[in-house]
Amino acid sequence: MKEIIFIGSVHDEIGASNSTELFKIFESISPDVIFIEFDTEHYNGMISGQYLDKLETSAIKLYLAKKKVRVVPVDLNWYPIMEPIMEDGFREMTKTFYQNAKFIRSISYFSEHSEMVGFKFLNSQDCLEVLDYKQNIEREILDKYGNDHFNNLYTRYRQMHHDREMEMLKILTILARRTNTE
Repeated sequence: MKEIIFIGSVHDEIGASNSTELFKIFESISPDVIFIEFDTEHYNGMISGQYLDKLETSAIKLYLAKKKVRVVPVDLNWYPIMEPIMEDGFREMTKTFYQNAKFIRSISYFSEHSEMVGFKFLNSQDCLEVLDYKQNIEREILDKYGNDHFNNLYTRYRQMHHDREMEMLKILTILARRTNTE
């Protein structure tokens, strides 16, 4: 039976969270397949140079130069889903989050640890707890302000992320079953 190893990442290079370190992780685990949190169109655009690389695509290019592996984009094309959310005032909603000291501290903690500790932090229980804490603060802020419009935007935003995660799990499950029968 094949093993799936999940590697949490940030998309932009920052300190110890960089493509060289991710490449080293790839070398250490020697994957046969890399599943990437991009939709096919944007992954192909980054690989072809049409779009700027992200941390993950830079690391994959380094790894593909050494070893030929299958790379499978597993995300939805979420840009058309996010665009109306942005147009409806998402940035204005997030500005209210940045007026809260606890929210700012959670973002700072996440950013500092991503930069200083890198993938060890991004793949830790501590990271999961910080992200959960941040989401709880967001809900508290929205509940405090009682703005129905912002609550609706936030619900749509969280639903988009949920749908993306479910799609990724669905693709991984299908491919894992297919691999196990080969």
